[in-house]
Amino acid sequence: MVNRASVKMVLRKLFYSFFLLFSFNSFGQSPWLDQNPFAVKFNQISLTNAPLDLLFPAGYDSVAQVTAQSMENQWLRIGKGFASSNNRFKVVLQNQGLVSNGFVSLMAPRAEFFTTSSQDPALIGTNDWLSLLVSHELRHIHQNNAGRHGLSKLVHGLFGANGQSAYSNLLIPNWLWEGDAVETESRINPMGRSQIPQFKTPLRAYVETFGIPSYAKMMGKSYSHLVPNHYLFGQYLSQQMTKDFGDEFIPKLWEETLNHPNIFGFSRQFKKHSGLSIDQYTKKSLRNLVDESPRPKPSRLGFNQYLYPNILSDGRVIALKTGISDIRQLVEIKQGKERRLTYFGPLLEAAMLSASNDYVTWAEIDFHPRWGQKQFSRIVFYDVKLRRKTYWNPRKKWISPSISADSKWVSFIDLLDNGHSFLRVHDRAENSPLAELKALPGEQFLQPRIGQNGLLVYISKLEGNKSICVWDFVQQKIVFRKDFGSHNIGHPYLKDDWIYFNFPSGEVDQIARFNWKEPLFEILSDERWGAYSAIPSADSLVYSAYKATGNEIVRKLILPKRMELITQSNQVRKDSVLHDYPVKSVSKWNL
Repeated sequence: MVNRASVKMVLRKLFYSFFLLFSFNSFGQSPWLDQNPFAVKFNQISLTNAPLDLLFPAGYDSVAQVTAQSMENQWLRIGKGFASSNNRFKVVLQNQGLVSNGFVSLMAPRAEFFTTSSQDPALIGTNDWLSLLVSHELRHIHQNNAGRHGLSKLVHGLFGANGQSAYSNLLIPNWLWEGDAVETESRINPMGRSQIPQFKTPLRAYVETFGIPSYAKMMGKSYSHLVPNHYLFGQYLSQQMTKDFGDEFIPKLWEETLNHPNIFGFSRQFKKHSGLSIDQYTKKSLRNLVDESPRPKPSRLGFNQYLYPNILSDGRVIALKTGISDIRQLVEIKQGKERRLTYFGPLLEAAMLSASNDYVTWAEIDFHPRWGQKQFSRIVFYDVKLRRKTYWNPRKKWISPSISADSKWVSFIDLLDNGHSFLRVHDRAENSPLAELKALPGEQFLQPRIGQNGLLVYISKLEGNKSICVWDFVQQKIVFRKDFGSHNIGHPYLKDDWIYFNFPSGEVDQIARFNWKEPLFEILSDERWGAYSAIPSADSLVYSAYKATGNEIVRKLILPKRMELITQSNQVRKDSVLHDYPVKSVSKWNL
């Protein structure tokens, strides 16, 4: 017979093991060691003016050299306020996959940059993707290096990097980890997320709709409300703390918390240095977002998002739906009635969806069965009439597909492992190539869409600025280009002589259009918290409008408000001296 005390002891040890395993992982950071194919060889650049080693796949040298220079030049600016550290940290460039992300982990201590750039205007803005990763993830390295000083240095000495991770994450809340890093993006780059309306507006929408929440609710979230996540909440509080108490406040608060471990240690140190409890300060800060004019309260609980609407010729609207009670699915809305068409697979998020009268198309991730880092894409075609899917499985990285109105042509962005990219158009029936356009060095293609008469519209992002371009893919030449400078435009759609797109108007994004035959610029929407992904139909416009209960599909008459378009370009600082860092190979046997 099993001794009950022994069972309790085993269960207690299992509980502690799971607890510590969870704690070792920095919030918002991933510890998993997905593997590259064994044939992928890695090289290394060791920086001398920053304690960093950059590891990258062979053949990725040009990208690695630029990234290394950015890391070395920005290292001290990114770590402003934190004590300097000589602890060397490894940074790995991963170019085999399709996920747009990055992380820092103390389990096998290193940072990883997933180099496939995001297509989402709410994340990328007008910035270079790797510059964003450098500023955000290197700030996390400085945060972790704070755990190598004072009392926490003893924790590291006794329990290693894993013990340091558990200690730091138990004392520092996750919103400060991420909020401080997001604010660093804004300080280092031409456009950080704190300047992007689509990123920051949801917090104001929530506060104006539901009132000021408690600190506990912002931390714990809700099953009935679309509570802004810790990136957004953390960015706002980090920004306010820096405004109220100075640039040195967050690093000082961080280090003092780690040096005085006790229950509610962070809250105690915050009150000691600010004079307010964290609950009081949160309510005080969020009160700045409140508009005193009365607003109607939503009649329902829960939340649903309707994103990326498309209009079919018979008036049906096709959109992506997701929410508290719904996983991501493709829905059809006709005369106010909704019908689910199909579920999405592992969606490759491009912040867009394209449809003709016959097909809806999008891209999904096709995972390699053995190597976790190796990913391809597959382009999915959902037949609206037959209600079935077909696929293109090229075993390549084809993203952001769009389909022509007659279903004859399909466009997509083709990403290569060496950092180059192409905009391609293929015949849908044969999957045979018709045209290609190569991106300029440093240029990124965003959200291309096929229009009429052999024309395709896309956004070009280059050197911190955005432009709208029209490409005649039959003649294979650019026939129109309009520079929008630092305006964070997105979601272009070409119809006749007009290009419809998102445009930041004041503190929110609205639907705008530009006549590419005549210099006419008009604003078409007036949504309080933003309008996105517009599709014109006759004299009306369908788009997705942000609400605190989730994005809703709106159809309205086109009532243009003509405006003068004022553009200003971002001045991206270029290094006058380009280093050629020495490169050495990395042995897989050097564990």
